[in-house]
Amino acid sequence: FFSSPCSDVGRWLRVPSITSLAHTARDAPQPRAIAPDMRQSPHRARPPRAPPGADEPAPGHRSHTACFSDFPADLRCIAVATDGTVWAAEAVTGAVCRHDPSTGRVLGAVARAAGAAVTAMCSAGERVWLGLADGALQVCDAHSQRVCHTEGAHNGAVTCLRPHSTFVFSAADDAQALQWDAAEVRRVRSFRLQGPAVALALAPGPNGPKLFVSARSDCSVQMVDAGARPAAVGRAALTGHHAPVMALDAEGARLWSGAADGGIRVWEGPDFGCVAALSRHSAAVC
Repeated sequence: FFSSPCSDVGRWLRVPSITSLAHTARDAPQPRAIAPDMRQSPHRARPPRAPPGADEPAPGHRSHTACFSDFPADLRCIAVATDGTVWAAEAVTGAVCRHDPSTGRVLGAVARAAGAAVTAMCSAGERVWLGLADGALQVCDAHSQRVCHTEGAHNGAVTCLRPHSTFVFSAADDAQALQWDAAEVRRVRSFRLQGPAVALALAPGPNGPKLFVSARSDCSVQMVDAGARPAAVGRAALTGHHAPVMALDAEGARLWSGAADGGIRVWEGPDFGCVAALSRHSAAVC
């Protein structure tokens, strides 16, 4: 869904047009917040765009892409709401705006009191969840852009937010992951992690979702059976990377992990053993 050239992270965004997003945004994977130390200078030249026709859809497909690059500031994180609009949080000012994905035009802004910056974001149903640098969560109505709920959640910056079924999972610098009832914005369970969370992914499991989290300065991926009782039951570690794991994404029973040395590994359930190891990048995978 998204592409951000490494030489200009956060200021050049490519998204499908609103006609295609309206049909797919509900199940779209949410982008991970970009850590400040992974960002590169916004003053470096942007690489050339693809030649005309390179992004044309295959015959029979309605999807096409639209590019917009004139954001007023670098972006920290983005999310796609169920109506197809793109929510973007600015890295410096902390402003959160709602954009038309076809043109990049600002449709509205979230009325937030000055305070902690937004460090993570995800869409869940008719709401958009914001994770803040002070550990709090704010839940906004996706249509009115109004903050309808604020909850003190973590004791460190929220680094990851992921929706799953009727829940939202958050993880933070306090080495803790929390499971939330998405409708009631109510904490359901908490999970102790190996360290400050960097990336988070979820996959279906026999007892409920399986939670995958990578920690800062850790080369493994922690796997927690979120449906097990008690919460400590079902923990395991996926090992094999030679550098800290910076990115995680899951599709069905398959998990993808990317590390700071450019390595990528593919894992498959139910035990999530490694089925492929790739080395295609010369820099960190994010």
